[in-house]
Amino acid sequence: MTTHNDQKLISLINKKYNADLHVSDDEGDTILGLSIYGSDFSVIPEEIKEFRNLKDLRIDDVNIKKLPDWIKELKQLKTVTIVDVPFTSFPEELLELDSMEHFSFNGNEVKELPAELYFENLKSIYLSELKIQKLPLLHFNTKEGVSVILRKTDITEIPKEYSKYHIKDFTIDDNRQLDHVDNLFGTFDSLKEVDLGYRGHTEFPMESFKRCYNLEVLYLSNQSLREFPDFIYQNTKLKRLYIGDNPFKIIKPDIIKLQNLEYLDLSESFRMREIPEEIFALPKLEAIDIKSTLIGKLPSGIMGLPKREAPMKIYVSNAPESYVPLGMSLEELNEKGYILKN
Repeated sequence: MTTHNDQKLISLINKKYNADLHVSDDEGDTILGLSIYGSDFSVIPEEIKEFRNLKDLRIDDVNIKKLPDWIKELKQLKTVTIVDVPFTSFPEELLELDSMEHFSFNGNEVKELPAELYFENLKSIYLSELKIQKLPLLHFNTKEGVSVILRKTDITEIPKEYSKYHIKDFTIDDNRQLDHVDNLFGTFDSLKEVDLGYRGHTEFPMESFKRCYNLEVLYLSNQSLREFPDFIYQNTKLKRLYIGDNPFKIIKPDIIKLQNLEYLDLSESFRMREIPEEIFALPKLEAIDIKSTLIGKLPSGIMGLPKREAPMKIYVSNAPESYVPLGMSLEELNEKGYILKN
């Protein structure tokens, strides 16, 4: 049986290389995922090509200059993660993996990726700690769209072709060469999630989002925002908004337009003293975090709002009683469906 052979093969490899081959995923006794660490292996064991059901392969800190040619024989391989492997050129053996869905390439000396990547089933591409300056054009046909994650690269622009792709979420974190790009995304009707980590810019690129109409999740924490961005009020499909650790003071009553909002993070917005009562009228809002802000009390307008159909949790730093609006008791606030929590 295949399951028996898989386990026998693990033992054979461990004995031959005096190492420990890590199983990251299995189904019963069938091996689906393997991790090869440089602390155990100095080569990629050729025996791995015998795992005919292998779907996930991680190669981490193994001192090799190229991938073995036989890797393209792993016809079921869907996820490839390469971390801190001293490649100086892109491993072109991967281009023949038609089954590839998730590709992660991190921490090496490669300065150039192929101009185009053809992965019909691609679902995510993660590029991190690389000296690359250009993104490859992508060719895929995944109905649900692709996730693109860029962290600590030297990429200088997002190719205009990307605006035509079905990209469902985009993460950009600590890419210094993108600091002053006013229009990161162009027109991305497909974008549902954007996560901007540290960029180091002095002026936030509002133009990046003016044509992203279908955002559902947006991370804008620690972006030096001195004003709450007006474009957010127009993104009426937003469900989760993370915008804490920014120096803005005011959120306009226009926030009432975000009727689909379920979670709002304002934590560490250290200049905020007041919060509009319209936030508490949002019908789907399940939780709001106002920890480490200057907000001392909730708005008195809450008294005039109807009882919530579903409770709203309000995360605060100090004693819950201190946030209760004047003229109300903590019990009355709870009865209306507002639950203060530390």
